Amino acid sequence: MKLKYQRLSQEEKQKAKEEFLKNKESIIYIKAHKIYVLSIIGIIVSIASFVFDYFSKSGTFSFILDGFLFIFSIIFFIVMIKVKLREINKFIINKKSKK
Repeated sequence: MKLKYQRLSQEEKQKAKEEFLKNKESIIYIKAHKIYVLSIIGIIVSIASFVFDYFSKSGTFSFILDGFLFIFSIIFFIVMIKVKLREINKFIINKKSKK
């Protein structure tokens, strides 16, 4: 199912996103964006840690921890993308219904 946000043209998407960020309702979006950035950092750290553990011949426990960090970072990355899109979509729908 396509969201209303996905049906907009590129210019309309940019305009809607700018209006949304100027609005007071964008607190959840800002927090989701922070978690999004942290998940990217988590992915990078888990890959670097995995490489370091491989070359330093660490134990299995280190690899398991790196795997958990990588998996949960990917999960948070995907979920935060969906949360950000859902919040912008709700804003667009509410804006259209008020007119």
